[in-house]
Amino acid sequence: MVWVLESVFEYAYQVLWRNLAQTIQHEARLDAYAHVQGLEMAYFEDRSTGGLLAVLNDDVNQLERFLDRGANDILQVLTTVVLVGAAFFVRIPTSPRWRSCPSQSSYGARCSSNAAWSRATPTCANASGS
Repeated sequence: MVWVLESVFEYAYQVLWRNLAQTIQHEARLDAYAHVQGLEMAYFEDRSTGGLLAVLNDDVNQLERFLDRGANDILQVLTTVVLVGAAFFVRIPTSPRWRSCPSQSSYGARCSSNAAWSRATPTCANASGS
């Protein structure tokens, strides 16, 4: 059952993401075409039309490839980092290692920045052993 749901959602996400990439690609092509149509004829005297079309076509295709694959990967990495980071920050206050060190240990030694945390007991043990 889990595999079926995973497959359905994976397919839906791929179709929707691909449609988004193709829509953006289409809009970019229309904008580029309108821009080229608005240029003065003198602009085309020094440049080959085929070279301009090749550059425009290649740039739009690279944008589509990035949106189809790269943007989704970046989005997944950022989402994972944010969620894992949030889970760590939620977990830290409940962790015994992050509780405040008492001002006096059971031996009367003061806890300092060089004190090591004892794993056996939730007390602060002096790192120098005294």
